[in-house]
Amino acid sequence: MSNRFPNILAVALACLGLSCSGSPTAPPTPPTPPATLTLACPAAVAAQSVDGTPVTVSFAAPTASGGTAPVATTCAPASGTAFPVGTTTSTCTARDAATPLHTATCSAQVAVTQVPRISATRFLAFGDSITSGSPSTCRPTLAALLTLERQLASLGRGLDQPGSYPSTLRTMLSARYSAQALQVDNAGLPGESTEAGVDRIRQELAASRPQVLLLQEGANDLNQGEPDFSIVGNLRDMAKFGREAGAQVFIGTLLPQRTEGVGMCASRGGGASRIVSTNSAIRAMAASEGAVLVDLHAAFGGIPGDLIGVDGLHPSPSGYEKIANTFFDILKQRFEN
Repeated sequence: MSNRFPNILAVALACLGLSCSGSPTAPPTPPTPPATLTLACPAAVAAQSVDGTPVTVSFAAPTASGGTAPVATTCAPASGTAFPVGTTTSTCTARDAATPLHTATCSAQVAVTQVPRISATRFLAFGDSITSGSPSTCRPTLAALLTLERQLASLGRGLDQPGSYPSTLRTMLSARYSAQALQVDNAGLPGESTEAGVDRIRQELAASRPQVLLLQEGANDLNQGEPDFSIVGNLRDMAKFGREAGAQVFIGTLLPQRTEGVGMCASRGGGASRIVSTNSAIRAMAASEGAVLVDLHAAFGGIPGDLIGVDGLHPSPSGYEKIANTFFDILKQRFEN
């Protein structure tokens, strides 16, 4: 009996840390908790409404990470829903299969803007070669330019030359007011005086039936020595005819001119010294006639700079673009809904 007792005790003590077979017992492995559930929403979505009514907008599904599969996601309002004009927040939620379940949320912004609209859609640009878009040409090719001007004069209307301000303006208006059909007629005639413009403008108004008349003319009169009262009186008559035809009249001031030629080019800016005084008279006339003044001279900074080309009279390509931008800004201000 005394010999067996120590053996039994040794076995009992050994089984406390070992299996009775003599191998160690590994502690149980706790279950791995699921990764935290997260949800990432798509970037803000932009859309346009043509007429201000809600538009159907689709956006990418949110991306869920972690959690216990399967993970379900929902958004309210959902992708493919009709969203109104303005910014709408779509709240997205993810739920996994854990017990208890885990949730995560995020937000997606849907911004719907209305396509801009303009209340006037028919425009007539009337004037001389600066309206027509004649390039600033150096003296060696001036004879050819004058021949072209005479040919155009015989046709009664100039060409809508590429890069002219009416052509550029048409592109700008059509891009912004893409839901509307827009008309910008170029009735610029190279070499024309304001007196000849008075005789021609009613025919152009009848052909175009514009809602807006863009009038800029008088540089040729200055170069031919015509007095200010004659220039302004003719512009007044043209503005009157435009108003009688139902058009709102916008009158542009005369551009700066350069008296010196550039390089080998001779200057055609013979009226440079009278630009300021003539423009003062034009401003007063526009106010008395209820016309909208478009101060192109101020837009050019009052100096030829790089906006007037090598002949000292006609705008450079950037100058024609400046004229278009100046008219565009004031038309947008006056007529955009």
